[in-house]
Amino acid sequence: MRSTWTGALPRAIAGHANARPRDPARGNGNTTTAMVFNVPRPTIHTSTMPRGYKPIEIGDKDTFDGYFKRFPPEISEYTFTNLFMWREHYHFSWQLVDGCLVLLSRKDPSKIIAFPPVGEEPARVLTKVVADIKAEGLAVECHRIPESLVHVIKQSGQLGEFKLDIDVIDDRDNWDYVYRTMDLATLEGPRYADFRKKLSRFNRDHQVEFLKLDETSVGKCLEMQEEWCNLKACKESEGLSRENAAIKDAFQHWKELGFFGCIMVEDGRIIAYTLGDWLNPTTAVCHIEKANPRPSFFGAYQAISRHFATNCAKDFEFINREQDIGEPGLRRAKESYNPTSMVKKFILRVK
Repeated sequence: MRSTWTGALPRAIAGHANARPRDPARGNGNTTTAMVFNVPRPTIHTSTMPRGYKPIEIGDKDTFDGYFKRFPPEISEYTFTNLFMWREHYHFSWQLVDGCLVLLSRKDPSKIIAFPPVGEEPARVLTKVVADIKAEGLAVECHRIPESLVHVIKQSGQLGEFKLDIDVIDDRDNWDYVYRTMDLATLEGPRYADFRKKLSRFNRDHQVEFLKLDETSVGKCLEMQEEWCNLKACKESEGLSRENAAIKDAFQHWKELGFFGCIMVEDGRIIAYTLGDWLNPTTAVCHIEKANPRPSFFGAYQAISRHFATNCAKDFEFINREQDIGEPGLRRAKESYNPTSMVKKFILRVK
């Protein structure tokens, strides 16, 4: 296998004739980058959001990043890239409450979903927000609440102060899988034997280059994503269709969002890519990982995963590879990577 790492893109990709100019709003349109896709935009239920909340916009990035830097999150949801690319699927809106960044979702029209506040006193602010929402006559639940915050809420006495009664429900489908970067880079020991076997088969059959995601490769990643969706029949799956729309949105705003990633190239063609971001000082998060699903590319996922650890995330001790959303196949795959820990999350159901 020929495996090289470089920031330069092969001429066969950089000069691809079918790449379309990027959106002029993103800067100089003379550079060929992301293709423009017509992605359906769902209606955001702002009329039924509590007073003062507004939808997430690209111009909010500095505010979100500032809070995430001051109060580093542990849950994979909390990068601006992730919240922005999924903002319309989850109908996110936000505002600052008592010095905390508060995020709400109206994905479920029957109730408001409150996410964990980011700031000095998240337990107090969360209970206050829930009480305020109830006072407006709206149903509310709290989702993706990390175990550490659940303990603080239970011990703080805030529930009694705001006269709230809750059930705490284990949200196992949304627990995050966290791995040591070195483990995924070296693949040492018997626990990675199956991983190495798949990787060896891929290396035997393919000669590839691993490159950093950059401005010249974004458009080709979108082309690969379109091919992936055609092969996976995304149009027949609501979940895959929504994910596809989110991925396109992220790539179309690549320059503003500033996420990182790597691509795997064979014969001038991208066959796999990753989309990652900074989560906290010790942890990178891998938001998206895709490889050509054809049987001839067996082992491609193992190859791109290893190189994400070896190159893209090498400066981080850990990699958070997000949740399995309750899908048995995805759960088996994530467990097979041998996580070093799980970020446990809970639902707080207000009675």
